[in-house]
Amino acid sequence: MEYKLRLGHLVSIWTPHISNGEHGTLAAGSAPLFTSVFPERDRSCHFMIHEQSDTGVQCKTPIGYLTTKKGQPSDLVNLTIADDTASATLTLWNHAASSTATWRASDTVLLLSDPGWRFDQRRTAISLTANTYVDVDPSIPDAEWLRGFAARLTRREHVCPEFPQGVFDVQTCLSAPSRVLFTLADLDEFTRAALWETFMGFLSVVILEMNLVLSWRRNMLMCNECCGVPLFANKVTEKCKQCDRMVGLRINPKVLGQVVDETGSAAAGKMVLSQEAWEQLLGRTADELVGSSGETLRYLEQRLLFLRVTLVFGWKAEEGARDGFDDGQGVCGRAFVVLLVLRHPPVTLLLPIFFAANLLRRLVEGPGQISVKVGNA
Repeated sequence: MEYKLRLGHLVSIWTPHISNGEHGTLAAGSAPLFTSVFPERDRSCHFMIHEQSDTGVQCKTPIGYLTTKKGQPSDLVNLTIADDTASATLTLWNHAASSTATWRASDTVLLLSDPGWRFDQRRTAISLTANTYVDVDPSIPDAEWLRGFAARLTRREHVCPEFPQGVFDVQTCLSAPSRVLFTLADLDEFTRAALWETFMGFLSVVILEMNLVLSWRRNMLMCNECCGVPLFANKVTEKCKQCDRMVGLRINPKVLGQVVDETGSAAAGKMVLSQEAWEQLLGRTADELVGSSGETLRYLEQRLLFLRVTLVFGWKAEEGARDGFDDGQGVCGRAFVVLLVLRHPPVTLLLPIFFAANLLRRLVEGPGQISVKVGNA
């Protein structure tokens, strides 16, 4: 039987069952209950279209349209709220809903005391009860920190931060009678305790990842920004498409991938190297780097992998550290690599064939003294 249905028709349905499809795939998330109707095969089912009795006034209230007890329309606003740990949905009704007109996303801070809440597998819902207190933009340090946290999340990071000039005294650091060797864990702890401090020290790390060949293939070996637009190329200058000005490019910070020590790791692009540090690490200038072939870059990349290097670094707080916001992980600043002072080649065991044969003979004949020569590759 063919039903001539159209949108807006009023229908009546008789069915012997209604099922909960919360864990199935037959029902939508907003309407988890469903039923199956087969009037031609199941006599307990019936489907009727009100073509003659529908005068156009029945069942015209939209789903989700709410009214007060007096029949007045009720406003409903759903807000997505978040802190530095998770997010939730805040539901506001009536006069509370009109309060959102002056609120600004990523700027207004709410302090909710004793709210109602409900949690399911899909989301966390927060609502206002008779015992809930709401403070809008409270004057407390935590509110300032949270506002700065949100502002930092919405601010796009520069693709190639510029190395600060005249900030770090390299000669004093190298000639100081007390030279501090930090670990990554020490650096993290020290910067969290005093974000606004500028200091220098040494780091001994192992390079786990290099992206020379990948960046070269993607034409992203060098980069910079102009007019708010990122520029990438395998050359030292590139024309800006906005102002047609030639812009000098620097080595992409993500060429240096993840580095680790015994206490932690730093992701690609989190350290900004000076021009001198890049030349010491790669053994060539930026002009020589962009002129290198793919095979040369692959060889250089393989030579640098798993190499332990000692870095002279400087830490400088970024703008906003004194205001109390960070990069979303508790840190507001950046480590700048000033110099690369040492490159430690990996230690390998040199076992010539004749020595291996002699070692095997001694093991077969009986115990004795065995010496192994250790050298540098």
